[in-house]
Amino acid sequence: AQPVAAPSSSPNLASIYKQITDALTASADSIVGSGNFELRYQGLVYDKEPDRNKYWAYVSTATVDTEQSTLSTSAGAEGQRRFTVSGIVMVQVFGPRNDPTAYYKVGDLARVAQRAYRVYRPVDNVWYKSAKVEPKVDLENWKYWVTSARFTYDEFV
Repeated sequence: AQPVAAPSSSPNLASIYKQITDALTASADSIVGSGNFELRYQGLVYDKEPDRNKYWAYVSTATVDTEQSTLSTSAGAEGQRRFTVSGIVMVQVFGPRNDPTAYYKVGDLARVAQRAYRVYRPVDNVWYKSAKVEPKVDLENWKYWVTSARFTYDEFV
């Protein structure tokens, strides 16, 4: 079952998760078949391992840098300072190795993720750039691709 809300209390990180959730939810059924895809998120605990006969993706973020953008304490609300946060979002996509078409389907899902982050304007205060897709070496039971993109957003503290 998909989480109802993004796994983050930060509105900016929630937006990053929503961007990929919306894209993959809209496309997965047409690529791998109805009910054959699961999306998992960093920070959530799952009761069981992914089904080895289905496709799934794992979304995670990592903050790379946080620097103060203004010297003023009134950049946002009174007494707040603005910080620019930079990081990476990774979408790891897996498909069952026993499916002879898995390599191509996993690649298609990874490209959906890439397109989700190839936007030319900020989405909910988040800028994305350098979205790329890389096929990886197969794992024991999985075909495996990774999509990554850099993100930047301003945060008021």
